Amino acid sequence: RDRLAKGEDINGPILEEAFAVVREAAWRVIEQRHYDVQLMGGLILHDGRLAEMATGEGKTLVSTLPCYLNSLTGQPSFVITVNDYLARRDMEKMGQVHRYLGLSVGLIQSGMTEEERKKAYACDVVYVTNSELGFDYLRDHLALSPAQTVLPGNTGEFKGFCVVDEADSVLIDEARTPLIISKQVPAPANKYRAANTLAENLKEGVHYTVDQKNKNCVLNERGYKDCEKALGVTSLFEEPSDASGAWAPFILNAVKAKELFNKDIEYTVLPGNAGVGIIDSFTGRVLDGRRWSDGLHQSIEAKEGIEVSEQSKVIAKVTYQSLFRQFTRLSGMTGTAMSDAAELEFTYGLKVTPVPTALPIARRDYPDVAFKTRDAANRALVK
Repeated sequence: RDRLAKGEDINGPILEEAFAVVREAAWRVIEQRHYDVQLMGGLILHDGRLAEMATGEGKTLVSTLPCYLNSLTGQPSFVITVNDYLARRDMEKMGQVHRYLGLSVGLIQSGMTEEERKKAYACDVVYVTNSELGFDYLRDHLALSPAQTVLPGNTGEFKGFCVVDEADSVLIDEARTPLIISKQVPAPANKYRAANTLAENLKEGVHYTVDQKNKNCVLNERGYKDCEKALGVTSLFEEPSDASGAWAPFILNAVKAKELFNKDIEYTVLPGNAGVGIIDSFTGRVLDGRRWSDGLHQSIEAKEGIEVSEQSKVIAKVTYQSLFRQFTRLSGMTGTAMSDAAELEFTYGLKVTPVPTALPIARRDYPDVAFKTRDAANRALVK
């Protein structure tokens, strides 16, 4: 720490010494000694790349190397995992090495209080899942005073080194859905009911067309004109004085509810008219607590003649792309990255570098074979 504070280059001799120290500490504490290829993996991560390592090659142990080195700079090192269990497991096992070397180790789990989070984030090495980190970031941005924030630095931004485990899953597969914090706001029930009455009187082919494949309905010119006449407004897109929103989305949702959503197929009315429950198309179960967005849920409630519930309004939103690109140094590890290499480099600037296995692979991979009959497949299988 002293040497880095005096301005010594982190990529100079200190890098080799730090890696050697971690390798020795890991052997003394958990009796695991990094293979040469694992040291190579550590160098790749430290370089801000994505290391592609086969399953079972010890990615968890590899992350200790760059995390130790980078947390000596005084900025935290984050290890991102895909679920709470893995974060706890990695912290319990690899945290021993960091503690032995004099670093503090923090762990974030889903049920933690603000105080516990603040304490964990203040550590040198932090084990956390991608969603917990994202929501803590959003909550910090909604906080009214620095005292209510949990991330280090009270700025709601990230400094430091970050290594993402299962990087392709976190940075690409899950990154399609943004993280959202919403609040409930009263819905203009009379507008939903009026739009529903209007939609019942519109005719398919005359006022609108239905696109079953893309689950969409489109009003045509006559549809807009007749709706404007019925409602006595000059335009369906005009914002009224009561700030309840223009009529167009209400009417489009009412038409969708009429044409595309069928009772007991896409949704069901909950017992005692307690609301509308979405039916999962794969399992046929009612999805508890799930709701359609953008007023569609309320339109279906109006169609069924039950009380229109509150709407949710987005108050904070972030994508994984913008979240992880804030780290000063980002790196990742995964077993399968070559297929997404171009996307990872384009989106996050992460170059994928494959790491060879410690021992030659003993498993033999044969090409796939397809058979016309079950009998032929069985014979080949026995053979």
